[in-house]
Amino acid sequence: MEGQINSAMRFLSEEGNGGVLPLSDDVMLQLRQKHPEEEAKIGTLLRGPVQEVIESLFIPINGQMVREPALRTKGSGGPSGVDANGFKRILACKSFKNPPPPFVKP
Repeated sequence: MEGQINSAMRFLSEEGNGGVLPLSDDVMLQLRQKHPEEEAKIGTLLRGPVQEVIESLFIPINGQMVREPALRTKGSGGPSGVDANGFKRILACKSFKNPPPPFVKP
């Protein structure tokens, strides 16, 4: 974990009982305290017709255009648990180039 301070701290402080909590009255009370209801601000609401995005705008996006900025990312893992170095390995390693053949039941 060299250079990955957030990952190292999380590793040291994990209690091993993570995951989704059961939806009990106590959990709901804590969630309401942490996330009180609030009215939406006028500037954050969409009003009027929504402009549709022209599909052809996304045609020029290819694998290379995604790969190059992804290789420049830094940081710890998100919900998948894969950090930036893991994604760089997946994107740059030739063993990940072709997907494995689909599993066929005998």
